[in-house]
Amino acid sequence: MRFGFNSYDYVVPCNEMTRKAMVPLLMTIKTREVLPPESWASHEGEEYIYVLSGCIELHTEYYEPTRLDVGDSAYIDSVMRHAFVSVGEREAKILSVCLADSLPRLIAAMPSDLKG
Repeated sequence: MRFGFNSYDYVVPCNEMTRKAMVPLLMTIKTREVLPPESWASHEGEEYIYVLSGCIELHTEYYEPTRLDVGDSAYIDSVMRHAFVSVGEREAKILSVCLADSLPRLIAAMPSDLKG
């Protein structure tokens, strides 16, 4: 399954398995601008982030921005608003693993014209 926002593209591998406890997301971080905090993601559960290529800044509502390079990772409470920005020469790719309950809410919250 593929879907996207203006800032990110998502691929959901292994989506044929139902009743998952976790959902892996392969994300391409396209944006180079920090969006207003009210537009940042927030969903139930926790999220593990691992940088596959490029480098990103992880922005959260409670902490200073953190730069993550290839091989770096972060683990966050995903109820806390958060956003990713590509800060390298090219778009960054990350693996984000969320609790399964949070994915349907994230997709449902997307404006219909952004769903791919």
